[in-house]
Amino acid sequence: PKKCDSPKLQGICLHVHGGGWLWGDSHHQVAHRCLEMASSLNAAVVSVEYSLFCRVNRHSDEKTFDPVNDVSIAVDWLESNGAKELNTHPLLVASGESS
Repeated sequence: PKKCDSPKLQGICLHVHGGGWLWGDSHHQVAHRCLEMASSLNAAVVSVEYSLFCRVNRHSDEKTFDPVNDVSIAVDWLESNGAKELNTHPLLVASGESS
């Protein structure tokens, strides 16, 4: 493993962008905001990319779009792996707009 000489970032900010539950993606919606937040917070900023996967209810034939599940998966991963993978202190905060 290669040793990183750069100082650790202060933590991780999980940004949940708006509009993505219906249209858009994190790159076109909030890339500029994430860069600004990373700079001002001295933190790694991660934005959720919502899946197009629809869950099928086991008790019926209903298919549902579940973006909350995508956010939950991101939080779980960040709590387990984020600080090590992103070279940050283990502090996690969240932000978002209309999400």
